[in-house]
Amino acid sequence: VFVLTTSNRRLGVLRPLPFPPEATIYDLPTIDYQTLRARLTMKRSGRRAPWKASPILDFLRRIKETAPFSLVLDEGGPLYIHSALRRAEALIRQHHIEFLYSSYRPRADHLIAHSLCRSHPHLRWLADFRDPHVDANRGNVFWPKLQNTLDARLVRSAEVVSTVSSGIANHLKHLHPNVRVLTNGIAPWQQQPFPPPNLPHSKFLITYTGSLYPQHQNPHPLFRAIRSLLNQSPDLSHSLRLVYAGPHS
Repeated sequence: VFVLTTSNRRLGVLRPLPFPPEATIYDLPTIDYQTLRARLTMKRSGRRAPWKASPILDFLRRIKETAPFSLVLDEGGPLYIHSALRRAEALIRQHHIEFLYSSYRPRADHLIAHSLCRSHPHLRWLADFRDPHVDANRGNVFWPKLQNTLDARLVRSAEVVSTVSSGIANHLKHLHPNVRVLTNGIAPWQQQPFPPPNLPHSKFLITYTGSLYPQHQNPHPLFRAIRSLLNQSPDLSHSLRLVYAGPHS
């Protein structure tokens, strides 16, 4: 297994992420807004402040996620794309690689995989989406219909488009005829994997991973519902657990 990733992964984190010994990791040179932000503002702990709404920041956020501007302004950038294509071409020739996996985001990864499939038609490509590119709830891009058209063309050569939930899968069905759900799992090399899902838990767990956006992905309705339940049945506090595993401290 050969993993091509950005050199940004070593910026602003407390400790490197674990990788299995079977994988060979290539940190590719990257200069993008994450590089600049990490060097200028992020502390060593890697914590980020919640995103704050303002007309200027909202415009910049939307333009950087809108193609074709995203190829220059979003994560990855031209240097990363160029470096990844050169490294991948060498690995494909040297190791006779047949299978290709890319994950959004950044969109640059799907562009790299798309380019490789055009020059190497034998490759079998799985294009994965951790999140949908066009998020109607957040209104995160300009010209959403055009973005969906470009995304469909981008992943046309993929054999499978995968994502992490049925909800996102329904959102992606217009992009590709073969959309599959591959839920998040626990890496086998970690010492304490989760128990099988059929085992009962001692608490009712509500877990959320990802970012929080004011007025879009807002936890207040959930907190109000939990408070209402606890007001009716205080004993529930011993059997309920809320877990947030996201970037905003």
